[in-house]
Amino acid sequence: MTDPIEACLVRYTRSICIMRIARTGTLAMILILLIPLYIGVLSGATVSSILALVSSTLIFQAAAAAVGLRLGLPPHSVLLIMTTIGLGVMILILEITDLFSETSPRIASMLQRINERTRDITPLRRYGLVMLVPVIWIPGIALYGAPLVAWLFQWRRDLSLLCMFFGWTLAIISVIAAAIGIDLVFT
Repeated sequence: MTDPIEACLVRYTRSICIMRIARTGTLAMILILLIPLYIGVLSGATVSSILALVSSTLIFQAAAAAVGLRLGLPPHSVLLIMTTIGLGVMILILEITDLFSETSPRIASMLQRINERTRDITPLRRYGLVMLVPVIWIPGIALYGAPLVAWLFQWRRDLSLLCMFFGWTLAIISVIAAAIGIDLVFT
């Protein structure tokens, strides 16, 4: 099996490959770490509590909103931090999958077979994107699986990101509301 970076170098110039990888890594770093740190510091949180929320989000996904509240972050900061992290993860996964699909004949063939098999399924083509809203709520799939689903079905990236972002935001708001409701009952 060919290394995607080596395959990229075969298909594109070295500078284009390096630029694509650097762009993806930089964007992910900004969205997953730097903006959340900035938002957290503005809300008066400690760097360690912000990093704990970032780590929790990457592990527990939307359920990490309860962790953020327990760390003393205000609900609006938890929402902003987690939506930014989620967007960063979604973009990172889509970019990585693009790099693999563009450089691997095996993956390109698999995508073509999926496209051929699902072409005649009108509801999937017409409403499939909307399925990303609830899919991002499913534990185990959620933040990491939804971009893969969008990529496998080759749905428009902008609309896919919009649906996933909407679902992700709703999931976080739901967890925050539940956590605040539970806190009110037990205090």
